[in-house]
Amino acid sequence: MSLWWVAGAGAALYLWWWTTYASYRILHPNRSGSPLPAEGWAGTVEARTVHTHDGFPLPYWLIHPPQPKGLLITCHGYWGSKIQAVPVAQPLVRAGYAVILWDLRGHGEHPGRACTWGRDEVKDLLRLLEQLQRDPVFGALPVGVLGYSMGAAVALLTLAQTTRLRAAIVDSTYAHVGPLIRRYFRRVRRLPDWPFGHLACLGVAWRLRLPLERFDPLTAIPSTEPRPLFLIHGDADRSVPVAEAWAICQAWRGPKAFWRMASADHMQMQERYREAYERKIIAFLDRHLASGAPFVV
Repeated sequence: MSLWWVAGAGAALYLWWWTTYASYRILHPNRSGSPLPAEGWAGTVEARTVHTHDGFPLPYWLIHPPQPKGLLITCHGYWGSKIQAVPVAQPLVRAGYAVILWDLRGHGEHPGRACTWGRDEVKDLLRLLEQLQRDPVFGALPVGVLGYSMGAAVALLTLAQTTRLRAAIVDSTYAHVGPLIRRYFRRVRRLPDWPFGHLACLGVAWRLRLPLERFDPLTAIPSTEPRPLFLIHGDADRSVPVAEAWAICQAWRGPKAFWRMASADHMQMQERYREAYERKIIAFLDRHLASGAPFVV
């Protein structure tokens, strides 16, 4: 056996290992989370559970004022947890909205081990909506969704599956999954797209048993019934270029608004511009979820 055969076999074995390892790590991010803050809520905090389509008992928090005028479901970002939405959830409850905080798959307290980039997260959100619809108190409330990054993609994909969600707020959303993963390995890991980024994407698609294009929010828009959409993005976002959010904004057929600031990186708008962030989100919900009137930023 020549050295060329040995080198070729070694390279193939290494690339196979890389594909399986990288795709596993992408679907199993390090979990984070912390207890719900005990103070700062102008309402009641309830710990609830919904059973997912594959039998997992999924815990979530429902925080609500005495007489809510609407309900907002939050979806955190990759590597995050439901705690991510606490800063905006507190003023929302004070403004009269019920808020649901829950963990996506592979994150926080979710019993599901793997993050599936929307495949099963959308099913979990639909199951949560089904439970809420049967609730004697909250079933009649108009429901909206707030998502960050991957959670924003989950929100957009879910909008294509149900009309129960009447409005959506998406912070730092991406348009395509594949380029996002390749950009991560290129920018953070300093690895070239070929072969590393492309093989990681192939491994993820193989593990999910679906092409990654199925989880692209942009491809779901043509089948989505028009509803109000509020996009939030930082122009300095290095993880997801603002052009991706702009592509979604251009393709969206319903009422829409786009708030962007030059100095904010990925998911930094909430932290850097907290007062404006809270004010604009509450204004959007008041005009589109609670009353249905036109929204102008």
